[in-house]
Amino acid sequence: FAFTQRLRRVFASEGIRASQADDGGEGGAETFGQDMILATAQNVWVLDSSLSIYKAPANRPAAEGSGASYALGAGAVLCERKITPAQVLKHMIETAMAFDPHCGGRVWVRRLA
Repeated sequence: FAFTQRLRRVFASEGIRASQADDGGEGGAETFGQDMILATAQNVWVLDSSLSIYKAPANRPAAEGSGASYALGAGAVLCERKITPAQVLKHMIETAMAFDPHCGGRVWVRRLA
């Protein structure tokens, strides 16, 4: 899939590297250790840690991971405000990070051309 190859190049430029998943010594799948959300003008897609892609339910915010319930709650409120989708997404992630002890890192919202 051409998109995942482009995304791998973006990750490399950001210093994000994959590791091998542990599957009992059988040479597990490559993993980036996090799930991601990709939004286009038409759809929202969820990318799991191996960059497998599936379409998220339509007409509602999407979130993955241990902080998903916090992010979805924030998204439900923020979607009613007059802010950009990127701002909604950033606040959803920040809310999950503030309330879930297993969320961390940096907020990474980029427009991919």
